Amino acid sequence: YEPCILALTNAQRTQAVRVFLETIERAGYYGMLYASTDFVKNKLDYKNLSRFDVWAAQYGSKCTCPMPYGIWQYTSTGKVDGVRGNVDLNECYKEYPAIMKAAGLNGFTKSVGMPAGDGSGAEQHRPAENQPVQSSAAEPCQIVIGPVSSGDFNVLYNLVSDKAAQLGNIPVNVA
Repeated sequence: YEPCILALTNAQRTQAVRVFLETIERAGYYGMLYASTDFVKNKLDYKNLSRFDVWAAQYGSKCTCPMPYGIWQYTSTGKVDGVRGNVDLNECYKEYPAIMKAAGLNGFTKSVGMPAGDGSGAEQHRPAENQPVQSSAAEPCQIVIGPVSSGDFNVLYNLVSDKAAQLGNIPVNVA
């Protein structure tokens, strides 16, 4: 946890997350919160973020994230042939490319005949159950992340804080 983030209240952190994800959606992309279950439970007012999808990081045999999650990162010590060292392993519960295509997000043209919504694709975000999906793709998709440093997070936080301040939502003068 970053000191500048911990200096905020749960309400301020929640508002920063909401503003960031809404900004991502307004730009035409699928917004998703990546966070540890502990962070969601103890550092956010997660009920105020319920319309957003979650990529929950919780290592072990069970995820207890209180929000519906579309992806569960269950280990950071996985092994993959051809990759040296440990890798994160995730269980995916949604067909994300299909959701993005249907909602017209991430550069896709919106599919005809989709149910009405707010245009963000958010109505697609919540899984009915956290059950793994069987992809129709011939090859599994790969999600490559990292390495990420504290500096990367601070740059992202400052960008979000500046945008939130422009909207009059949260203060940016936190340590």
